[in-house]
Amino acid sequence: MSRSGRCLFAALLVTTTGCQSARLEPISSRDFVPEGDELLLWTQSERIHEELVDADLLLQDRAAQERIDRVARRIAEASGAGDIDVRTHVVLNPYPVAYSLPNGNLYLHTGVLTKMTDEGQLAYQLAHVIAHFLHRHRFREQMSYESRFESYEAAGVVTTLLSGGNHYLGAWLVIMGGHALARDQLAGYSAELEREADRIAVETVTRAGYDANGALRLLRALEDGRIHGESASYYFESRSDLEGRIEELEELIDSRGDGAQAAVPIDVDFNLSLSEVRLRNASIDLDLGRLSSAKQAIDQHLRFSPESARGMFALAEYHRRHDRDPAAPDLALEAYRSALRLDPALAEAHREIGLMEVERGNNAVAAAHLARYLDLRPTAPDKAIVESYLPDEGTR
Repeated sequence: MSRSGRCLFAALLVTTTGCQSARLEPISSRDFVPEGDELLLWTQSERIHEELVDADLLLQDRAAQERIDRVARRIAEASGAGDIDVRTHVVLNPYPVAYSLPNGNLYLHTGVLTKMTDEGQLAYQLAHVIAHFLHRHRFREQMSYESRFESYEAAGVVTTLLSGGNHYLGAWLVIMGGHALARDQLAGYSAELEREADRIAVETVTRAGYDANGALRLLRALEDGRIHGESASYYFESRSDLEGRIEELEELIDSRGDGAQAAVPIDVDFNLSLSEVRLRNASIDLDLGRLSSAKQAIDQHLRFSPESARGMFALAEYHRRHDRDPAAPDLALEAYRSALRLDPALAEAHREIGLMEVERGNNAVAAAHLARYLDLRPTAPDKAIVESYLPDEGTR
């Protein structure tokens, strides 16, 4: 996000007083009794989830979901909440965000999952958001101040600034901007509660048998993305700085005797489980013009799935959009051809090769690929445009 965008976003937040958060029994406690206002938050949470489902913003990918659910159950049990209904969902959104709603729904954006390379990082992220949920941090904060966003109209300005015209991101921001609870979720938690969740998360992942350094590996990856301007992490910038959290976590982990360890072995199964996540996130990043971030995800996808035709197509799309590189067109064309060698029925690759060959004056080659595209996609929305490049009906 540009500096002006961040400034406008900050201006939308209402300045709050530093009052002390109320102490409440955690949801996992036998003495837990929900407050009346808290029940309203649960109802709002269900409405937000229904809108996310209706907008088709939740990724349906079995491999990723099974891995996330397995780790979430392990973390919930280590948190003393094995009998509580904790539900995980993957949101199609490139911003590196994870959060919980008061009803126990946990949401991980494809953007944060793409930053992960091992299960320890996932365990920490889940432990962190579960800590917010179990310890009722959203309700505690709402007892201390009014909603941080002034209005839905204000959130609409943020939507325009951040969505870049992307369907998934725009729809998500509209939904989140339409609910006071969700707007507060965008604003994040106080530094006090973020650090409390970090401390609880470190204890939980250790109890669950994970390496606590997974927390540092993830936060450093997020910080690296922020430094290089790829994360557009307004979410983290508005809550508490990552550098400070990393420093405090380093001290906490060292004090527990869980200091720096040897390099983490490559977890092939974990990375394969995120193949679709990375590919879908890269597609959104490409749409937003976040080429470097997209390239990282594509490279990770192809590293573990080198025979992926869709991965090679995504690589071609990256090169095609990288107009500052004079070699990009040739690299794109070769990647499209590689995609077709892996999957000759990949219609979109035929279309792109055809259009590129039209520009190069190779009309016969172009016509063959464009005709094949229409054979594979006879009702394509761009059919009329593609047909205009074909010399005659007989070619088709």
